[in-house]
Amino acid sequence: MQQSAALKATFTRRSFNPKRASMPSSPSPQESAKKEPFDIDAFLDKLFLPFDSLCRRMSVFYPYFAIQRRKYRIYTDDFKPRTSDKRGNFIPVRYPIIVDRLLQPYQNDAQELDKRADFAKIAAERFHFESLEFLNNLQESFAPFDPDSDAQYEHKYDLEERIRRRDDFSQALKDVLEAGNYVEIPRDQLDRLLDLKIPGALPVIADYDDFIEHRLFIRGVVMNPTQRKPPWRNCGQTLILSSQTLSRVCIFARLKRDNPKLAKHIDKLRKNKKTIQQDNSEQLDEIIIVKLFKDVALEDLKMAAPKVKMKFQPFDFVKIWGSFAAGSGTAVVKFVTAAAFNIVACFVFMFGFLLLAIRNLFKFFNRRTAYLHKYSNQLYYHTLASNFAAVNMLVTNAEEQEVKEFVIGYFMALARGDWSTEREIDDDAEAFLLKEFGLDIDFESEDALRKLREKKLLEERDALDEQGEPTIEYRVQPLDEALRVLDEDWDNFFEYNV
Repeated sequence: MQQSAALKATFTRRSFNPKRASMPSSPSPQESAKKEPFDIDAFLDKLFLPFDSLCRRMSVFYPYFAIQRRKYRIYTDDFKPRTSDKRGNFIPVRYPIIVDRLLQPYQNDAQELDKRADFAKIAAERFHFESLEFLNNLQESFAPFDPDSDAQYEHKYDLEERIRRRDDFSQALKDVLEAGNYVEIPRDQLDRLLDLKIPGALPVIADYDDFIEHRLFIRGVVMNPTQRKPPWRNCGQTLILSSQTLSRVCIFARLKRDNPKLAKHIDKLRKNKKTIQQDNSEQLDEIIIVKLFKDVALEDLKMAAPKVKMKFQPFDFVKIWGSFAAGSGTAVVKFVTAAAFNIVACFVFMFGFLLLAIRNLFKFFNRRTAYLHKYSNQLYYHTLASNFAAVNMLVTNAEEQEVKEFVIGYFMALARGDWSTEREIDDDAEAFLLKEFGLDIDFESEDALRKLREKKLLEERDALDEQGEPTIEYRVQPLDEALRVLDEDWDNFFEYNV
């Protein structure tokens, strides 16, 4: 009796142990198989493993089966901008974090900490106000050409004024992109990139027939992991692919008047310009598109074009129409045979042939839909902004880059205490970014000194370097004087104070 009571108590404790109840039970092999999706690529690699081994053995005797190494690069020997190496100019750290690291050594000195924090705050506010004014002017220039505008009323500009606004916007946008460390890809290099045939790329063709002008800007280049394509995927050849990814891509495009997709918008514009001569309608109907993308692989660069066309691969045509040709050939033979004996069988086979044609037609549309689905998914997850939103984002990013370079340059020159060269300030800034964030960045000291000079915080003098060559030395204003100058400049920004 006591033994049965002990067993009952043990069973009760095991059954209602909260720790055991909270622990998930190990899944059975059948459940594990249901949860893990079937990897078709891994299955095909294992299935064609004997074929791959055969191709590797044949490569000893036939060069065709040897390993092919292909490198796809954004830059060439003819085009290598200053940001073409691994050390880019963009500082991928938010401004508050940079300020926090710059102030960290002065945590025990409350007075010095407050002064440096005030300097960083005033500098940020000053650059923000300048950027806001610049953004308003940029948006005003872009407004007559915005295809997404839902304004019920717009100013009626004559042809000369529209051309002036268009040119002003184009130049201002280029200045913003340069301030944000973007580099423009020349037209010949862009055509070369769009003509690259990289295995695994989505079969699309960039169409520029409807565009008056098309320009592409990039901010940085990142190397992709090396990919290996087995022989069974490439007609017996093993491919080792090395490509790149563009960290940011901006597209500026001017569209022609006769773009069918914008016909309704063009008609709306034309109604608001009844006083303008019709022979100027082509230039009046011009529309500008600005798009911003992130992390665009080189093989997907065509998708960033404002207009693309789908292009089926040869394997797709063979797969779809080859089966149709084989099936239709058999159906025709049966149809001729049946026509000689029975008219009913003739109609039956004719109906079957029609169903076969419809089935292959739907295969064609399904394949096209699959390509469009893949295209839309990749485009959706890579698009950052368009038109007005893209302009706002570019100005905001450029503003942050400007103030980061300004503050880092000032504090690096201030730490020197006395006269120093641009090279010394540049080395100190790069050492600071490397030590605090592990970033090997080519700091734009020339741009930082230019901004310090514009804010009247920089002194210059001629000097000689260690080799006796003439150079220029720089010295920034002391912290108290710099705060006074910035505050006075801020007070006098509007000329209504007494």
